[in-house]
Amino acid sequence: MVNFSFCRENILAKYAPLLDAPIQEDDPRYGDYMIVMGTEFRAEAYASQEARDARLGPASEHIEYVAVSAEEVAAVEYPLCRMAIGPALNDAGFARVASAVLGAVIDFDGAEDASSLHMDVVIARTAYLVRSDGLSGLPTVCWRPLFKPFDPQDDQKLERETASWLRGFVAGHFAPMAR
Repeated sequence: MVNFSFCRENILAKYAPLLDAPIQEDDPRYGDYMIVMGTEFRAEAYASQEARDARLGPASEHIEYVAVSAEEVAAVEYPLCRMAIGPALNDAGFARVASAVLGAVIDFDGAEDASSLHMDVVIARTAYLVRSDGLSGLPTVCWRPLFKPFDPQDDQKLERETASWLRGFVAGHFAPMAR
């Protein structure tokens, strides 16, 4: 495994009891129950421990991110192709983490060219879906934040820039194969 620092999703302690028994739909806690039941290991990779540590803590009302070791990631057999890219596009270490993770995602997908790619990746806690655009083979990218944005006036500039970068990365990845 590449030398990265990792964190993962964790259910906040006050919601952990919801996992002990099935909660029925008529229970007022049902909404919270459904949210925490969907929580999985979901690890994030960072280029440094300092960058990782800056992102630890609550991400939503129900979820927090906690530090984990590379050994813990390996123990649950969480492959690099499912790893989330922790840093945002313009953060230090982004290129290093993104190239390793996206290379693994594309290899795992088995796409022979950009026209057959179906890539799902999380970058800076936003899920990006990269798909070919029909016959043109050009990738389209859509996204959705995993957690509510902190700024209701968010113009999604970073997400648009990341989507553009992803299109370029995919085109660059498959360009040598087209020659």
